Amino acid sequence: IQKGLDTISSSLTRFTGGIFSALSSIAGGVVWFAGIFVMTFYMTIEEDAMKRFLQSIAPLKYQPYLLQKIHSIQSKLGSWLWGQFILMFLIGGLTFIGLKVLGVKYALVLALIAGFLEFIPYIGPIIAAVPAIFFASSGGMVQVILVLVLYAVIQQLENNIIVPNVMKKAVGINPLLII
Repeated sequence: IQKGLDTISSSLTRFTGGIFSALSSIAGGVVWFAGIFVMTFYMTIEEDAMKRFLQSIAPLKYQPYLLQKIHSIQSKLGSWLWGQFILMFLIGGLTFIGLKVLGVKYALVLALIAGFLEFIPYIGPIIAAVPAIFFASSGGMVQVILVLVLYAVIQQLENNIIVPNVMKKAVGINPLLII
């Protein structure tokens, strides 16, 4: 009995440690992503503040070069941000159309969630699929499977066609590099 209790105790310790590790990784990713978003936003909005800061710390002979680089970075970040907004709109639209065709309740709300979570790489689409699957469960197992297929197809279209082409237009990066 003591061996069994020790085994259960060590298994529970490993299990809860794994859950804590996964949750802390997800939370860290969300915090990192939010920080990048805030920095990108302020870099595109507050261009004069960044230029003034660089002028105050950089030697005079390097200032023109640094200011040109800051301008280039801000331009690319602004283009990337617009590309992200376009992707959010496209994914939300595709999701809305797909969910409407499948007859899932609250298709608009679920599409808005999918569009907003498009901004979070890798886990955003997975998180967006969870409430859609929940609402699809009221329509039976076939509807759940169809919703899973819909989200998988949208994800594949996004990764292989939509993102490379949108980012090519927005930022000017070759689609093969994006894939």
